[in-house]
Order: sequence, then structure tokens, then C-alpha cells
Amino acid sequence: MEWSAPRPMKRSRLRLLCGRLWYTLLRYALWYFGGIRFARRRPAPECRCLHFAHRTPLLRKLRAVDMRYQHNKIVNLRIAAARLDGVVLRPGETLSYWRLIGRRDARAISTVSCSSAARSARVSGAGCASSRTCSSG
Repeated sequence: MEWSAPRPMKRSRLRLLCGRLWYTLLRYALWYFGGIRFARRRPAPECRCLHFAHRTPLLRKLRAVDMRYQHNKIVNLRIAAARLDGVVLRPGETLSYWRLIGRRDARAISTVSCSSAARSARVSGAGCASSRTCSSG
């Protein structure tokens, strides 16, 4: 017998909107009143040695996958990297991607401008401090 996942329940637009609003309010309540210390942007401490370096190819030719999805992934990664750049995680703090990156919307995509060096199909990071390849504004 083959296993199949149950289908999601059909919900009205109003129910979907109310559910989305409810869980968004719960998330914000946790952020502001939950007693959890979250990581935030701070001046990075001076690092004299490189702990690690990493390079990942972002564009790969995949079978039966449209390349525009690969390009959209790069845009999303640039937006997220620009918002995560400068975040220092100290002991006892929690890293929340939702809080640091925020909701994805059309305005965020249109405000990210990348230099010509950042348009390459590779992204690099360092274990101590990373150089910004994208800037907002």
C-alpha cells in the first residue's frame, strides 16, 4: 500500500486572512513581550584572523527547472544577505530570520541595488566579517 499525504482543507479567503493575521500578531507578541533576547545589527568586532571562507555556485543547470527560478533565488539571497550583514550573535541571544529579514514584498526587491561585482554567479562569505556586495537604497 502506498502512502500519500492528506490534502489540505479548503478554507475561505476570510479564514486564511484571519489565520495569517493571528499568527503574525502572535509572532510580534513573542518578539516584544516574550522575554527572549534577539540578535540585532551592531558594529562588528574587529577580527584579525579569518576563521572560515565559503564560495557556493548559485546558478546551476538543473533538468526540467526553468532558469528564471535560479535568478529569482539570487535576488532573494541578495535581499536576505543585505539585511543580515552586520548582525552580531552574542551568547544567550536568539537568531530570528523572520525578525531580521522581514516580509518579502515588491518594494524590498525594487530597493536593492547591486554592484556589477555582485552580479556574478557566486557568493562568498567569511567567518569573521563579510564585505557587502549589495546595498539598499
